[in-house]
Amino acid sequence: MNKQYLMLNLESDTFKGMKADFDELLQQLLEKLFAGRIADGSISMKLSVSLTETYSETMGKDIAVPLFKHKVTANYTEKLENAGAVSLPNTYLEYDEDLGEFVLKPCGGEQDMFAEQETEANEVTVDVKAIPQDCHRPLQVRDPMCNDCANRDTSACDHCDGCDKWFEDATGSVEITDKTSVEIAPLNHDWNAPAYTWNADNTVCTATRTCKRDAAHKKTATATVTSAQTKAPTCTAKGETTYTAAFTEAWANTQTKTVDNIAALGHDWSTAWTGDSTGHWHKCTRCDATTTKAAHDYGSDNVCDTCGYNKTVPHTHNLTLVAAKAATCTEGGKEAYYKCEGCGKFYEDVLGTKEITDLASWGNIAKIAHTTKQTVTKATPTANGKIVNYCSVCKKTLSTTVIPKASSIKLKATSLTYNGKVRTPKVIVKDRTGKTLVKNTDYTVSYAKGRKYVGKYAVKITFKGKYSGTKTLYFTIKPKATSISSLKAGSKKFTVKWKKQATQTTGYQVQVATNKKFKKNKKTVTIKKQKTTKTTVKKLKAKKKYYVRVRTYKTVKINGKSIRIYSGWSKAKTVTTKK
Repeated sequence: MNKQYLMLNLESDTFKGMKADFDELLQQLLEKLFAGRIADGSISMKLSVSLTETYSETMGKDIAVPLFKHKVTANYTEKLENAGAVSLPNTYLEYDEDLGEFVLKPCGGEQDMFAEQETEANEVTVDVKAIPQDCHRPLQVRDPMCNDCANRDTSACDHCDGCDKWFEDATGSVEITDKTSVEIAPLNHDWNAPAYTWNADNTVCTATRTCKRDAAHKKTATATVTSAQTKAPTCTAKGETTYTAAFTEAWANTQTKTVDNIAALGHDWSTAWTGDSTGHWHKCTRCDATTTKAAHDYGSDNVCDTCGYNKTVPHTHNLTLVAAKAATCTEGGKEAYYKCEGCGKFYEDVLGTKEITDLASWGNIAKIAHTTKQTVTKATPTANGKIVNYCSVCKKTLSTTVIPKASSIKLKATSLTYNGKVRTPKVIVKDRTGKTLVKNTDYTVSYAKGRKYVGKYAVKITFKGKYSGTKTLYFTIKPKATSISSLKAGSKKFTVKWKKQATQTTGYQVQVATNKKFKKNKKTVTIKKQKTTKTTVKKLKAKKKYYVRVRTYKTVKINGKSIRIYSGWSKAKTVTTKK
């Protein structure tokens, strides 16, 4: 041959490592099988071939050098992987047009391709196809698929079906060596709505759903079916059974199916006869259906020999008038009617043509309304009153309403201080329920005269309307108070001075005690002259602290008696006696 070239095959020394790895893994698998540690196993082997460029000094140009990788794997836990590269510095790769393949040719003459390879032959039979010149064309992008597909490890990258390499671009210029970096997650199934199928006797219901991405992907579920009669059969109509299919799978919905599969009952004719004056017949015990009416077969006694119907003998009524009854407020009335003394029947007319079949409900006249009158017992401050409505005709009590007593009668203020003006404290009246009564509607108020000066005055409450009685209340006008102007201590005594109160005042009172509540060692001194504004309190203990306060009073006559009306006490002050 004019062209010398070298070709690779599985007999080359480079592939002896692949055979050694395979033999080693096979021996390990057999040992485990013999030892009984595993039941079975399998071995797979993958060989990948690629080219790498390097510069040849001999040829003075870049040449392609083949790179071989192999993987031998057992389907149990052990894996063995190795890789080796062929170093061919004196060879180059050239496409042989006669063979239509790439071959390795020696640079400048025949040369061994592998270290231990014999060189007697310059041509070796090929059992592996060379890479096409237009490798990486065309490139295809694999799309992700459902999670139940066999090819789950799909990648969003360009893939060459010729060399099984992965690339970042469609031109195959940038190889991806780490395939995991471009893997995308599966899409998962996109299920169509499930279809439901019942069997012939409705005892089994099956739900089937199909993936929209791949019709080969299906899931089925079988329900638990229960049945119940939902419509009872009648004499002429079938009954219905409703079947309910309940699925345990969440994607399958409960299904129901109603079937009219219960046979009609047919009529059940009664043995007893039903009849009237024109004939007789049988009735169904389950419905209102009847047999064809048959005529009576009377004997000599006017009784039907078949059903026992007694022929009616014509009757002449003897009607008597029952007079009408007028309605009252306690009892309803009744219209006039007629009664047959012979047959005991009732009629609306004297000729007996309109029979009254239900006398209890016919011709009733409703009770008339009561003639209402009212009596009122007025409430007082001490007793409840009442309003009674009754009928003047029947004397029946129709209603009774309680008028609560005016149990709370008070003045808004019972003690006032003289200010030179007429004082009129407000009156507050409430019944026992807490309701406030209305002045001039439920009561009136009158005040005593002279309510301008210090004294005691009457307020008279006079009840009216639904109330009766009177109530008198009193309020007091006190003189103006005074205050202490000075305290001077002495030996077992002190002198107190106060402000003069010139109007509506008769005199003053000074009170002394050893505590601020004026409970201990209390002593009261009365000054009967309005003009006096100081006094000395003697016979006290030496070096003792005393509390002192003062008030005014005025003497007035009430009901012919002289009484004192006091102001409020002044603010207390303290003084300590001397030795």
